[in-house]
Formats: sequence, structure tokens, C-alpha cells
Amino acid sequence: MTRRLLLMTLLMAATAGLSACGKRGDPHLPEGTVGTYPRAYPDPATVRPNTSAGNSGQESEEQTN
Repeated sequence: MTRRLLLMTLLMAATAGLSACGKRGDPHLPEGTVGTYPRAYPDPATVRPNTSAGNSGQESEEQTN
């Protein structure tokens, strides 16, 4: 009896822990607010534009031969 009660308690605890898992929707800001708390990340002044569009920094076989 004690073993069965312990097993049921553990099973219910595991089930309760999993019941909180799940996907929520995207967070939405309240109307009339701007989402830049306390500033934009990453700092726009430190971001450099990507100048190597499509190039991973490695030469292709055509360029090396």
C-alpha cells in the first residue's frame, strides 16, 4: 500500500511538472508603447553592416584553381 501511494505521488508530481510546459504565443506590447526598454539592443552605433553578402569568408574551388 505504501509503495503504491509513493508511486502514485511521484507520478502525479511528474505529471504536474509537465503540465506547465507548452508554447505561449508571441508577447505583445500594450497599445501605445514602444519596445525599447531601456534602449535598443544591440546598440545601433556598434553594429556594422554585412558587406560579404553570401560569402562565408572561404574561397570557392573555382577561385583557388
